[in-house]
Amino acid sequence: MSHADAFRRDLRRAFGVDVWDAAKHQFVADPDHELTPRERELLEDTPFTKPVDFHSWRRAYSQALGDAGLSATQTQKATGHASLSALEGCAGAQPHADNWVHRAD
Repeated sequence: MSHADAFRRDLRRAFGVDVWDAAKHQFVADPDHELTPRERELLEDTPFTKPVDFHSWRRAYSQALGDAGLSATQTQKATGHASLSALEGCAGAQPHADNWVHRAD
């Protein structure tokens, strides 16, 4: 199982989409749980989104740090990127990346 699949599996459990079945000793889909629009966005392909994975959260966090005014170096440290170039690669897909990519500490 990929990390992305495991992440989505854990989200399904956290949201109550999948529940523990003591008789089967495993998680099963809750037949009474209808996915909300937000859960559908996170867990399934839609016309506008792909299912969530670790890197989508990391990119959103990077963008939020830039929007909050952190410098590129501060954002690199907070996100655990090995280098500023790795962070800039992540920033390339972000609409607000200019807030931090070119700032100095």
